[in-house]
Amino acid sequence: MALKLDMEKAYDMLEWDFIEAVLNKFGFNKTWIHWVMTTIRTTSFSVLVNDVPGERFEPSRGIRQGDPLAPFIFIISMEALARTLQKEAEARKNLVGIKLKPRGTPIPFLSFADDTLIFSKAGVGNLNKIMDILYKFSYQSGLKINIHKSSLQVSKNISSSEARSLAGAYNLPLTRALEKYLGIPIVRGRINNSVFEDVVSNLKTHISRWKASTLSQAGRAVLINANISSKSYYLMQSFLLPKGILEKLDKINKDFFWNKIQNDRYHPLISWDDICENKERGGLGIKNSFDMNCALQERLLWRIISEPTNMWVRIINEKYIRDKDIFNIPRTNTSWQFGRLLSLRDKFRRGLQWLVGNGKDINFWSDPWIPDNDISHLTPPDDSFRTVASVILPSREWNIPLLHSLLPTNLVNIILTIRIPDFDTPDKTVWKLSGNGSFSVKTAFQSTKHHSKPRKIEFDWIWSSSLPPQIKNFLWKITADALPTKARLNRHFNRSVTTGMRTQIISFLNVLSLNVFTLRLMKQNF
Repeated sequence: MALKLDMEKAYDMLEWDFIEAVLNKFGFNKTWIHWVMTTIRTTSFSVLVNDVPGERFEPSRGIRQGDPLAPFIFIISMEALARTLQKEAEARKNLVGIKLKPRGTPIPFLSFADDTLIFSKAGVGNLNKIMDILYKFSYQSGLKINIHKSSLQVSKNISSSEARSLAGAYNLPLTRALEKYLGIPIVRGRINNSVFEDVVSNLKTHISRWKASTLSQAGRAVLINANISSKSYYLMQSFLLPKGILEKLDKINKDFFWNKIQNDRYHPLISWDDICENKERGGLGIKNSFDMNCALQERLLWRIISEPTNMWVRIINEKYIRDKDIFNIPRTNTSWQFGRLLSLRDKFRRGLQWLVGNGKDINFWSDPWIPDNDISHLTPPDDSFRTVASVILPSREWNIPLLHSLLPTNLVNIILTIRIPDFDTPDKTVWKLSGNGSFSVKTAFQSTKHHSKPRKIEFDWIWSSSLPPQIKNFLWKITADALPTKARLNRHFNRSVTTGMRTQIISFLNVLSLNVFTLRLMKQNF
């Protein structure tokens, strides 16, 4: 069973003495604790009545909403509940925690701020013990659990009568599906577009508050990059979204950029793929949803190979990887999400680089350890040369004759430039696309992106200038051949320009006449 908790007015109910006790228990410096408690206890309020502030009064508990320190104080206070549950899980193995497989790592609970999800084996005794822990915590901290907004979920193996009995013991709402946790859908069964349709509807609702017609095209491009696109990134960090959802997200951005009104038809003179190119390659740097989703998902792959002690990584390893090479495990018999995550392995692999230590963990033929060269397509002569350690002499030098017998001369010369450490140090995986060797979504996105066409024109001079954004956007259109001139429209529609189109051109030229000063600005700046 899973118990999802809702705290009632969490920030307002937290007792000051409890906060101080928790900070002391964690071993913080006494002087620092005094500073923190002083900022908390010196709060005062007044109520506005007819725009006139009333007499000031001081609270006796709670922390201020909007205070930069408040979230940290609350998380530290909630850690007391987390530690108690963890202690009970270790003392009574069947009380708190579920396992995804026998002898696997138990998941006792999930907690973020006041959102807590507790797992346990279904049973009245276990539920009584968990509620006893929660009531004690509530008495000590002042936080009150809202029973009516909390919920209890049981598995399909529990009968309806037993489920109702469990929920009825504490008047907990009973549900067969928790739907979401921290805004992420808790998926059960077959996955389809409807599971993620909320992100599309939320984005449409968000955009409907703005009037695209009141913004310049340059302003709309900035708004897409800075605000609209990021609305879906949170969900993209957890799922590789279906193609249909990603296409809808791109269409929303596209329609907003071109100021499309409902079902009106429009004929952009530059493709959306070109607009999504980097500014240096002739685009506006708007992020394509699929490429960004892939980059965010590759961060999960990086965690798997770089953070073996992470709880999520340990569970994934026990459930699917089973201490094997993640690049060689099959996609069969996996979950929908993990199977899609494995589909990104080839893209992710292009950014990896092994740093040679003792060579024992590096596969000689399949792992990327030779700078800027891939030898995975070569056929190994036999199984005796599986690791890089097999070509390193006891004197910590390369076995040059053996390398020449295995690889072409040009690759051997590159290998000889790789320094072998003087001591027996473990091999290390780094992200070669970043300067510090650590994974970054930015570099992953740049490596994932497919350039639609080679760069033919220099665009840097436009974006490095000090001109207003609208003028930069206008110059970009000129340079990208995206102005609706007669010749350009003829090429676009492959026919003569109609009277209606000619009217649009005349209207455009009238606007163009107001921007003649652009040429003077160009002359002054360049």
